[in-house]
Amino acid sequence: MNMKHSNPLERANPNDEAWAACLPGTLSGVVGAVRARRRAKMIGRVAASSAVVLFVVVGGTILSGRMFAPAEYDFGGVWCSEVRQVAESYMSGDLIKEDPELAQRVAKHVSLCPLCGKMIDRMRQEASVAVAFSHHGSDGIRCRDPNCRHHHSDNANPLLFFAQVDDPHRASR
Repeated sequence: MNMKHSNPLERANPNDEAWAACLPGTLSGVVGAVRARRRAKMIGRVAASSAVVLFVVVGGTILSGRMFAPAEYDFGGVWCSEVRQVAESYMSGDLIKEDPELAQRVAKHVSLCPLCGKMIDRMRQEASVAVAFSHHGSDGIRCRDPNCRHHHSDNANPLLFFAQVDDPHRASR
């Protein structure tokens, strides 16, 4: 072969019988097929790698129990699920009588955990509204307690009573 030429087609000896000219478009087809195989291999590698990563992440999430369960934190030596179980007893004050140590740990957990802190705050708000309704009547105007020091009138604004929910017996308006 003559190596002086830079064109690969010129390197071939035209008198060599083993060499035959390709039909137009044959080389383009071969190049396209080689590229398609390379692309398919690359896609296969990326898909396999992605599948492995996805499997590890989903498997780890399921094994840790965090995918299908609400967030679970351990603050103060108590898990969120334990706080949810004793929340009513904690709110009523019964827990401190039954298990003072657990009540103390629950109080610490609630002060540190954003989820349980919000849950307890919601429970306190609901309890305050319930107290307001039971104390001031379902219409928020008339008090059922004959010893109540609030001055109630038929023209009273029921929303004013809800502003006083935390301390319904403070000085009258």
